[in-house]
Amino acid sequence: MKHLSQAQERSDLARREARITSHVEVEIEQEYGPSSLAIVNDISQFGMGVTTSAMLQAFDVITIVKLGYGRIRAEVRWVDGDKIGVLFSEPVGMDFYHSISS
Repeated sequence: MKHLSQAQERSDLARREARITSHVEVEIEQEYGPSSLAIVNDISQFGMGVTTSAMLQAFDVITIVKLGYGRIRAEVRWVDGDKIGVLFSEPVGMDFYHSISS
């Protein structure tokens, strides 16, 4: 039997999880760089896709800030031009999920 690491399991869940379309604005904070605005394209409890002008690369660790709500750590999983996909460091609670998906 093949055993998956927790990161692999979350990644697999993020790919399978249904995503909800969104157009909510968030802020992306980078560890080494300026903060940037982003528009959420879709979200699940495990990750999201956003459009941003931030200069990011796969495996960058970022913080996503929903103004008036809170923050969540995430890892950039893919970059395609101005679109990125991120995997949350842990599944987001329903409050955060609904604040962005509505």
